Amino acid sequence: MKKRQVEVGRGESKQVIEIPVPTITGLVLFCGFCSRQSFYAYEGKPEFSYTIKRARTLIEKEYEEQLSINGGAGPIFALKNFGWIDKTETVLDATITTGSEEILKTVAALHAANPEAEEVHV
Repeated sequence: MKKRQVEVGRGESKQVIEIPVPTITGLVLFCGFCSRQSFYAYEGKPEFSYTIKRARTLIEKEYEEQLSINGGAGPIFALKNFGWIDKTETVLDATITTGSEEILKTVAALHAANPEAEEVHV
């Protein structure tokens, strides 16, 4: 089981201890489930939903912290399973505004091209 070092306490009582790195599978087994699927099914039950979501978020936080410590593919892979994506999406939204004179010229030109039309659509 992978462990990481953490500092606890302050001043002279501060010490470094090793704690196991939390994982979803470790949480599943600790809670007595035999599969992640059974565990996730409990997330849909209102009486367990908050607790399970909070535990998953704490584990997600751990993986996020591992990115800043040592990076690597492991934390990235785990975070993708939490719904993270590693691509950037750019949305461009452009609005073109023309003056009223331009619009009137366009409407007049369209009407001149088809004088029988009752309506002109721009």
